[in-house]
Amino acid sequence: MYFRDVLDESDEILHVKYQLIYTVGAQQQVHTGAKRCRNYHRKDKQIILSFILKPNSSIDDLNNNFSDHQIQLFLILRGLLLSDVLFIALKKRHRVNYGINSNHHFKRLMAVPFRAKDVASDRTEFGHPDVALILTHLSYYSSVLNDQQLLKCFHRLSEEKDPTLIYDQWISYDEKDQISSSIQEWKSVNLRHNQQRIHFLFPTFRNNMLVINYFLNNFVFPREAK
Repeated sequence: MYFRDVLDESDEILHVKYQLIYTVGAQQQVHTGAKRCRNYHRKDKQIILSFILKPNSSIDDLNNNFSDHQIQLFLILRGLLLSDVLFIALKKRHRVNYGINSNHHFKRLMAVPFRAKDVASDRTEFGHPDVALILTHLSYYSSVLNDQQLLKCFHRLSEEKDPTLIYDQWISYDEKDQISSSIQEWKSVNLRHNQQRIHFLFPTFRNNMLVINYFLNNFVFPREAK
């Protein structure tokens, strides 16, 4: 015996502004997964922006400069703009319409719907994956990382093949002359040094967008963006 669901007015009820979830099959990572966050050189950014913002631009303009995987990322961003996903997400208010549930019994780290200021809706989540990803980014950019989350990032960084390269990128995000000389180089960082962590390391990187992206890509999206 076979069963089939029929959705009346599906173009309306499946719109991204509604949080309905229709699951089929096993959980999978969203398309391109955690690699949605990436940094590009200035020249490349101009080419990317031209492709995304010009309606008549062609994929052929990118093939000689970017891989197929990168082009998929650009197409996703183009879709976010053309389908009003980004517009709908940006209309929501942090800690009023969405945010991170701070209840320690709630195990998810991604943004969830809020029903009032600082009041998360119980056992709910955003049904559209791209809306959830955008609002999760905005939540962490607004609320920054706590000490425990930062410590996770630095422990993971110490396990990377080239932690110095990644750390230099983090440092370059801010004005170097405003950063204590004691932490300007990765080799000078001592995670066991309590005073260095509290007074220099954590205050410097708490709201660093690259560090926040690193946390999301390593500890949030691989587990929850499905």
